[in-house]
Amino acid sequence: MMSKVKSTFNWGEAKSLLLQFAAGGGAVTLAFSSGLLLEGEWGAFLKGWALNGTIWVAIGWGNGKLFHLLEREMPWLETPVKRLAISLLLTLAYSLGIALLIVLAYAYPIWGQRPSEAIGGVGWPFFISISGITLLVSFFLHGRGFFIAWKNAEVEAEANKRAALAAEYEALKNQVNPHFLFNSFNVLSALVYKDADLSAQFIRQLSQVYRYVLDTSGQELVPLEEELGMLQAYLFLLRIRFGEAIDTRLEVAAQVDEAIVPLALQMLVENAVKHNVAAKGKPLAILISREGGSLIVKNTLQLKTNRQDRVGAGLPNLQRRYAFLAGQQLDIKTEGGFFWARVPILELKPVAALAKDGAL
Repeated sequence: MMSKVKSTFNWGEAKSLLLQFAAGGGAVTLAFSSGLLLEGEWGAFLKGWALNGTIWVAIGWGNGKLFHLLEREMPWLETPVKRLAISLLLTLAYSLGIALLIVLAYAYPIWGQRPSEAIGGVGWPFFISISGITLLVSFFLHGRGFFIAWKNAEVEAEANKRAALAAEYEALKNQVNPHFLFNSFNVLSALVYKDADLSAQFIRQLSQVYRYVLDTSGQELVPLEEELGMLQAYLFLLRIRFGEAIDTRLEVAAQVDEAIVPLALQMLVENAVKHNVAAKGKPLAILISREGGSLIVKNTLQLKTNRQDRVGAGLPNLQRRYAFLAGQQLDIKTEGGFFWARVPILELKPVAALAKDGAL
């Protein structure tokens, strides 16, 4: 039985309560009964210290338990005004009640008074001091609790936001599935009977593009040089497919340590082909160039009359991926008969470094 008592006794809490008894009781007694020391009434001073120390500990301990109960049943962030009102009412009621009970308990042992005499001797200074102590303890506990709850809510909201962005980004990466593959096989099936050498070259370029898609499926960023190499192969496939109906130009030279989101350029070129007319008499012009720290993908605006009104998934997909990785947006506009897309060139470094720089 003794071992069970020893194992459950909290020496740390006991030391804390003794410290509160000594410091709190001493401070209150000095504040209200310092004259006893000047008069040499040490016995009366120590009795007052014992009473005030007990009240201080009871108020602090009880309000702490009350705070944890309210925190569990009525969290700050759900109903803050109601929580504040109920907290003040309950803490004041508890503190005044427990203080009166302690006065009654100490009446005979300390002053040799009957309970009725002790109650009769309690005046307004007693209630004012108890209320002051209660408000001090209450403001500390509830103010600290509100601040902790607010900070935890902020941290949780930020963690949920980052987790949602990460999950969304993973889903977006999995959506990247070039639509040109099916069309390319159709072109190849017709080409193989006409020009064997061109068919072999077409297959090599198609293999290069599809290998790039597979190799970059798990990457957030890729070297710009590799993206441009894939884009050259992709543009070759388009020229074979459309012939004189399309005019493509790639005027970009990559530099060391420059990166881009995988398939960003291919997606923009594919978007141009998907939504615009490409005919011999009205060829679709697509230009990929560079302006400072950005790539410009520009195409003539000759929209298909039978195109669907809905926005495709490609551009919103690309926008969200850039927002997740670098905190930047694509600049997309229609101007002077052209569709423009400005793609930021990123630095080739881990995503964690981007987050450290404040992009995430």
